[in-house]
Amino acid sequence: MAEAFRFTYYRLFHEIWAWLLLGILISAAITTIAPPGSLADSPWATGLTGMLLMLAIGIPLYVCATGSVPIAASLVAAGMPTGAALVFLMAGPATNIATIGAVLKTFGKKVTAIYIAVIIVGSFSLGLLFNTLFPTGGGHHLQHAHGGFLPEWLEIAAVLLMFVGMAHFALQTLIRKDKQRPPSSPSAKDGAVLIPLNNLQRPPSKSSGCGDSADA
Repeated sequence: MAEAFRFTYYRLFHEIWAWLLLGILISAAITTIAPPGSLADSPWATGLTGMLLMLAIGIPLYVCATGSVPIAASLVAAGMPTGAALVFLMAGPATNIATIGAVLKTFGKKVTAIYIAVIIVGSFSLGLLFNTLFPTGGGHHLQHAHGGFLPEWLEIAAVLLMFVGMAHFALQTLIRKDKQRPPSSPSAKDGAVLIPLNNLQRPPSKSSGCGDSADA
């Protein structure tokens, strides 16, 4: 049990907490801009248009699979079809501009075209299947049907525990970066004046002084 907790918290959650936090923040922004059900009747958000839009956003965007889940959930809650959300969930983590550039440079145009085509065809096919199984607005209704599945106190406790864990790892990251920062060298700002050694004049030697007096 202790080993399972260490793996779940110190390894798994430690690796995904930043992406999860980013996805939650973006999801909150989407929910604020587009309240639940507001996109259900929008022609650009439904059908093939919605899937094309999610594909255009998901392919170039660098998004982690963990962070894309709350974003897709907020889009479905706003009224977008589940198929469009699935296209985003598949295309977003599958590739991005940097990955496409690396594949193009390493394998050439043909392999890159096949790579992108497989992502487009695969995500579109499953998106159409989901739109058939769950018609437009189905995700919004499912959300309401399962909204009270867990007790409210348990949901609040889970959210609080999650943010406590995020704050813990964020604080650890800040402390680690502060320790790795090199110590600052003394400067004139700290009250010390640095004088290069080559600018110091050597004092006259005794021999030169005696010679001068003898010549005089």
